Amino acid sequence: MATSKTYIASALSADATRVTLAAYTAPGGRAAILIRFDDEICRVTDTASAPTIGLVRGYMGTLAVAHEVRTAAEYGTPNDFPVTSKGSFLSNPTLATPTINVNT
Repeated sequence: MATSKTYIASALSADATRVTLAAYTAPGGRAAILIRFDDEICRVTDTASAPTIGLVRGYMGTLAVAHEVRTAAEYGTPNDFPVTSKGSFLSNPTLATPTINVNT
């Protein structure tokens, strides 16, 4: 699935569990929906009052932080948001061969 883009219609504090978006159209299918604001990824938990949606913040190892009004938002399925082990998302993921430094 391709991601959909919108923006935050009201400020989002670091501990908020609901956000109002400028627009939200639920993607088809039964897959989980994730949404990204800056470097934070959240899991969408409730869309009954869309465009106000429920969230689990700091998903996939990202940090829950405050976001200002009109911060860009992008949502889609988990496959649309690959992340590294430290929680940073990769916009163009590639495989890498890990190396181990045995001298430290």
